[in-house]
Amino acid sequence: MATELEQAVAYALSRDVVIGEEYYSTLTAIQRKQAVSIAGLAEIEQVRYVMAQVNSALINGSTFEQFQKNVNLENIDLPRHRLKTIYRTNLQSAYSHGRWMQQQANKRNKPYLMYLTKNDGLVRTSHQALHKKIRPVGDAFWIYNTPPLDYNCRCVTRGITAEEAEQRGITLAVDLPDSVAEKGFGHSPELYNDKFTEMVNDRLSTLMLDNFKQSSKIAPISGRIQDAVTKVLDKPKVGLGKLIDAAKKLLGM
Repeated sequence: MATELEQAVAYALSRDVVIGEEYYSTLTAIQRKQAVSIAGLAEIEQVRYVMAQVNSALINGSTFEQFQKNVNLENIDLPRHRLKTIYRTNLQSAYSHGRWMQQQANKRNKPYLMYLTKNDGLVRTSHQALHKKIRPVGDAFWIYNTPPLDYNCRCVTRGITAEEAEQRGITLAVDLPDSVAEKGFGHSPELYNDKFTEMVNDRLSTLMLDNFKQSSKIAPISGRIQDAVTKVLDKPKVGLGKLIDAAKKLLGM
């Protein structure tokens, strides 16, 4: 079984790179989880280079200072605080993904998760409200409350045994706060596939709908296309890539 670090590296390397405008204006929250962008960098090659340095830091255990030095070698002009946010957030996202994979693989032995903050003066009040909350591994609560919940979030989840959960006290559903995650954060990997490379975006769905209204050729699969456009943008669906390929072929795209 792959280790938590191996799972983290695999996730980091599998993320698609998009330019900032597409990332913030086009992709859905779940698609952003699989994609990566850096505001202020318009050239996709620059984004790829910076993320390559993030991945290298993850693989080699490099410090932020080494990461910053490598980025500066390409004369990429980003302030230190921006680089630190990029470094911390992307590494935390990768480690969180790897941790989630391990927790799923080990849920028979540790069927509960406990939310943990750093419990210091830097923790956001909304995140601190989740500190030591305990719910089953597969509970719906984790779908939108899996850290990181925001940029520079340092929170984690820890798998615990049923005995420990009982001793500490399993949090009742009525005692759970609403999701406090910022837009694009908090989604559990359960909502998307690791290899979800055929990302669906709003521009493609709009194109499909426009052509559907204007063309009778697409009528035989109209129901499937409408279903994909209205539902799958919020939650990926197995076989969506093939559906879109079929629709594009019918449209002569």
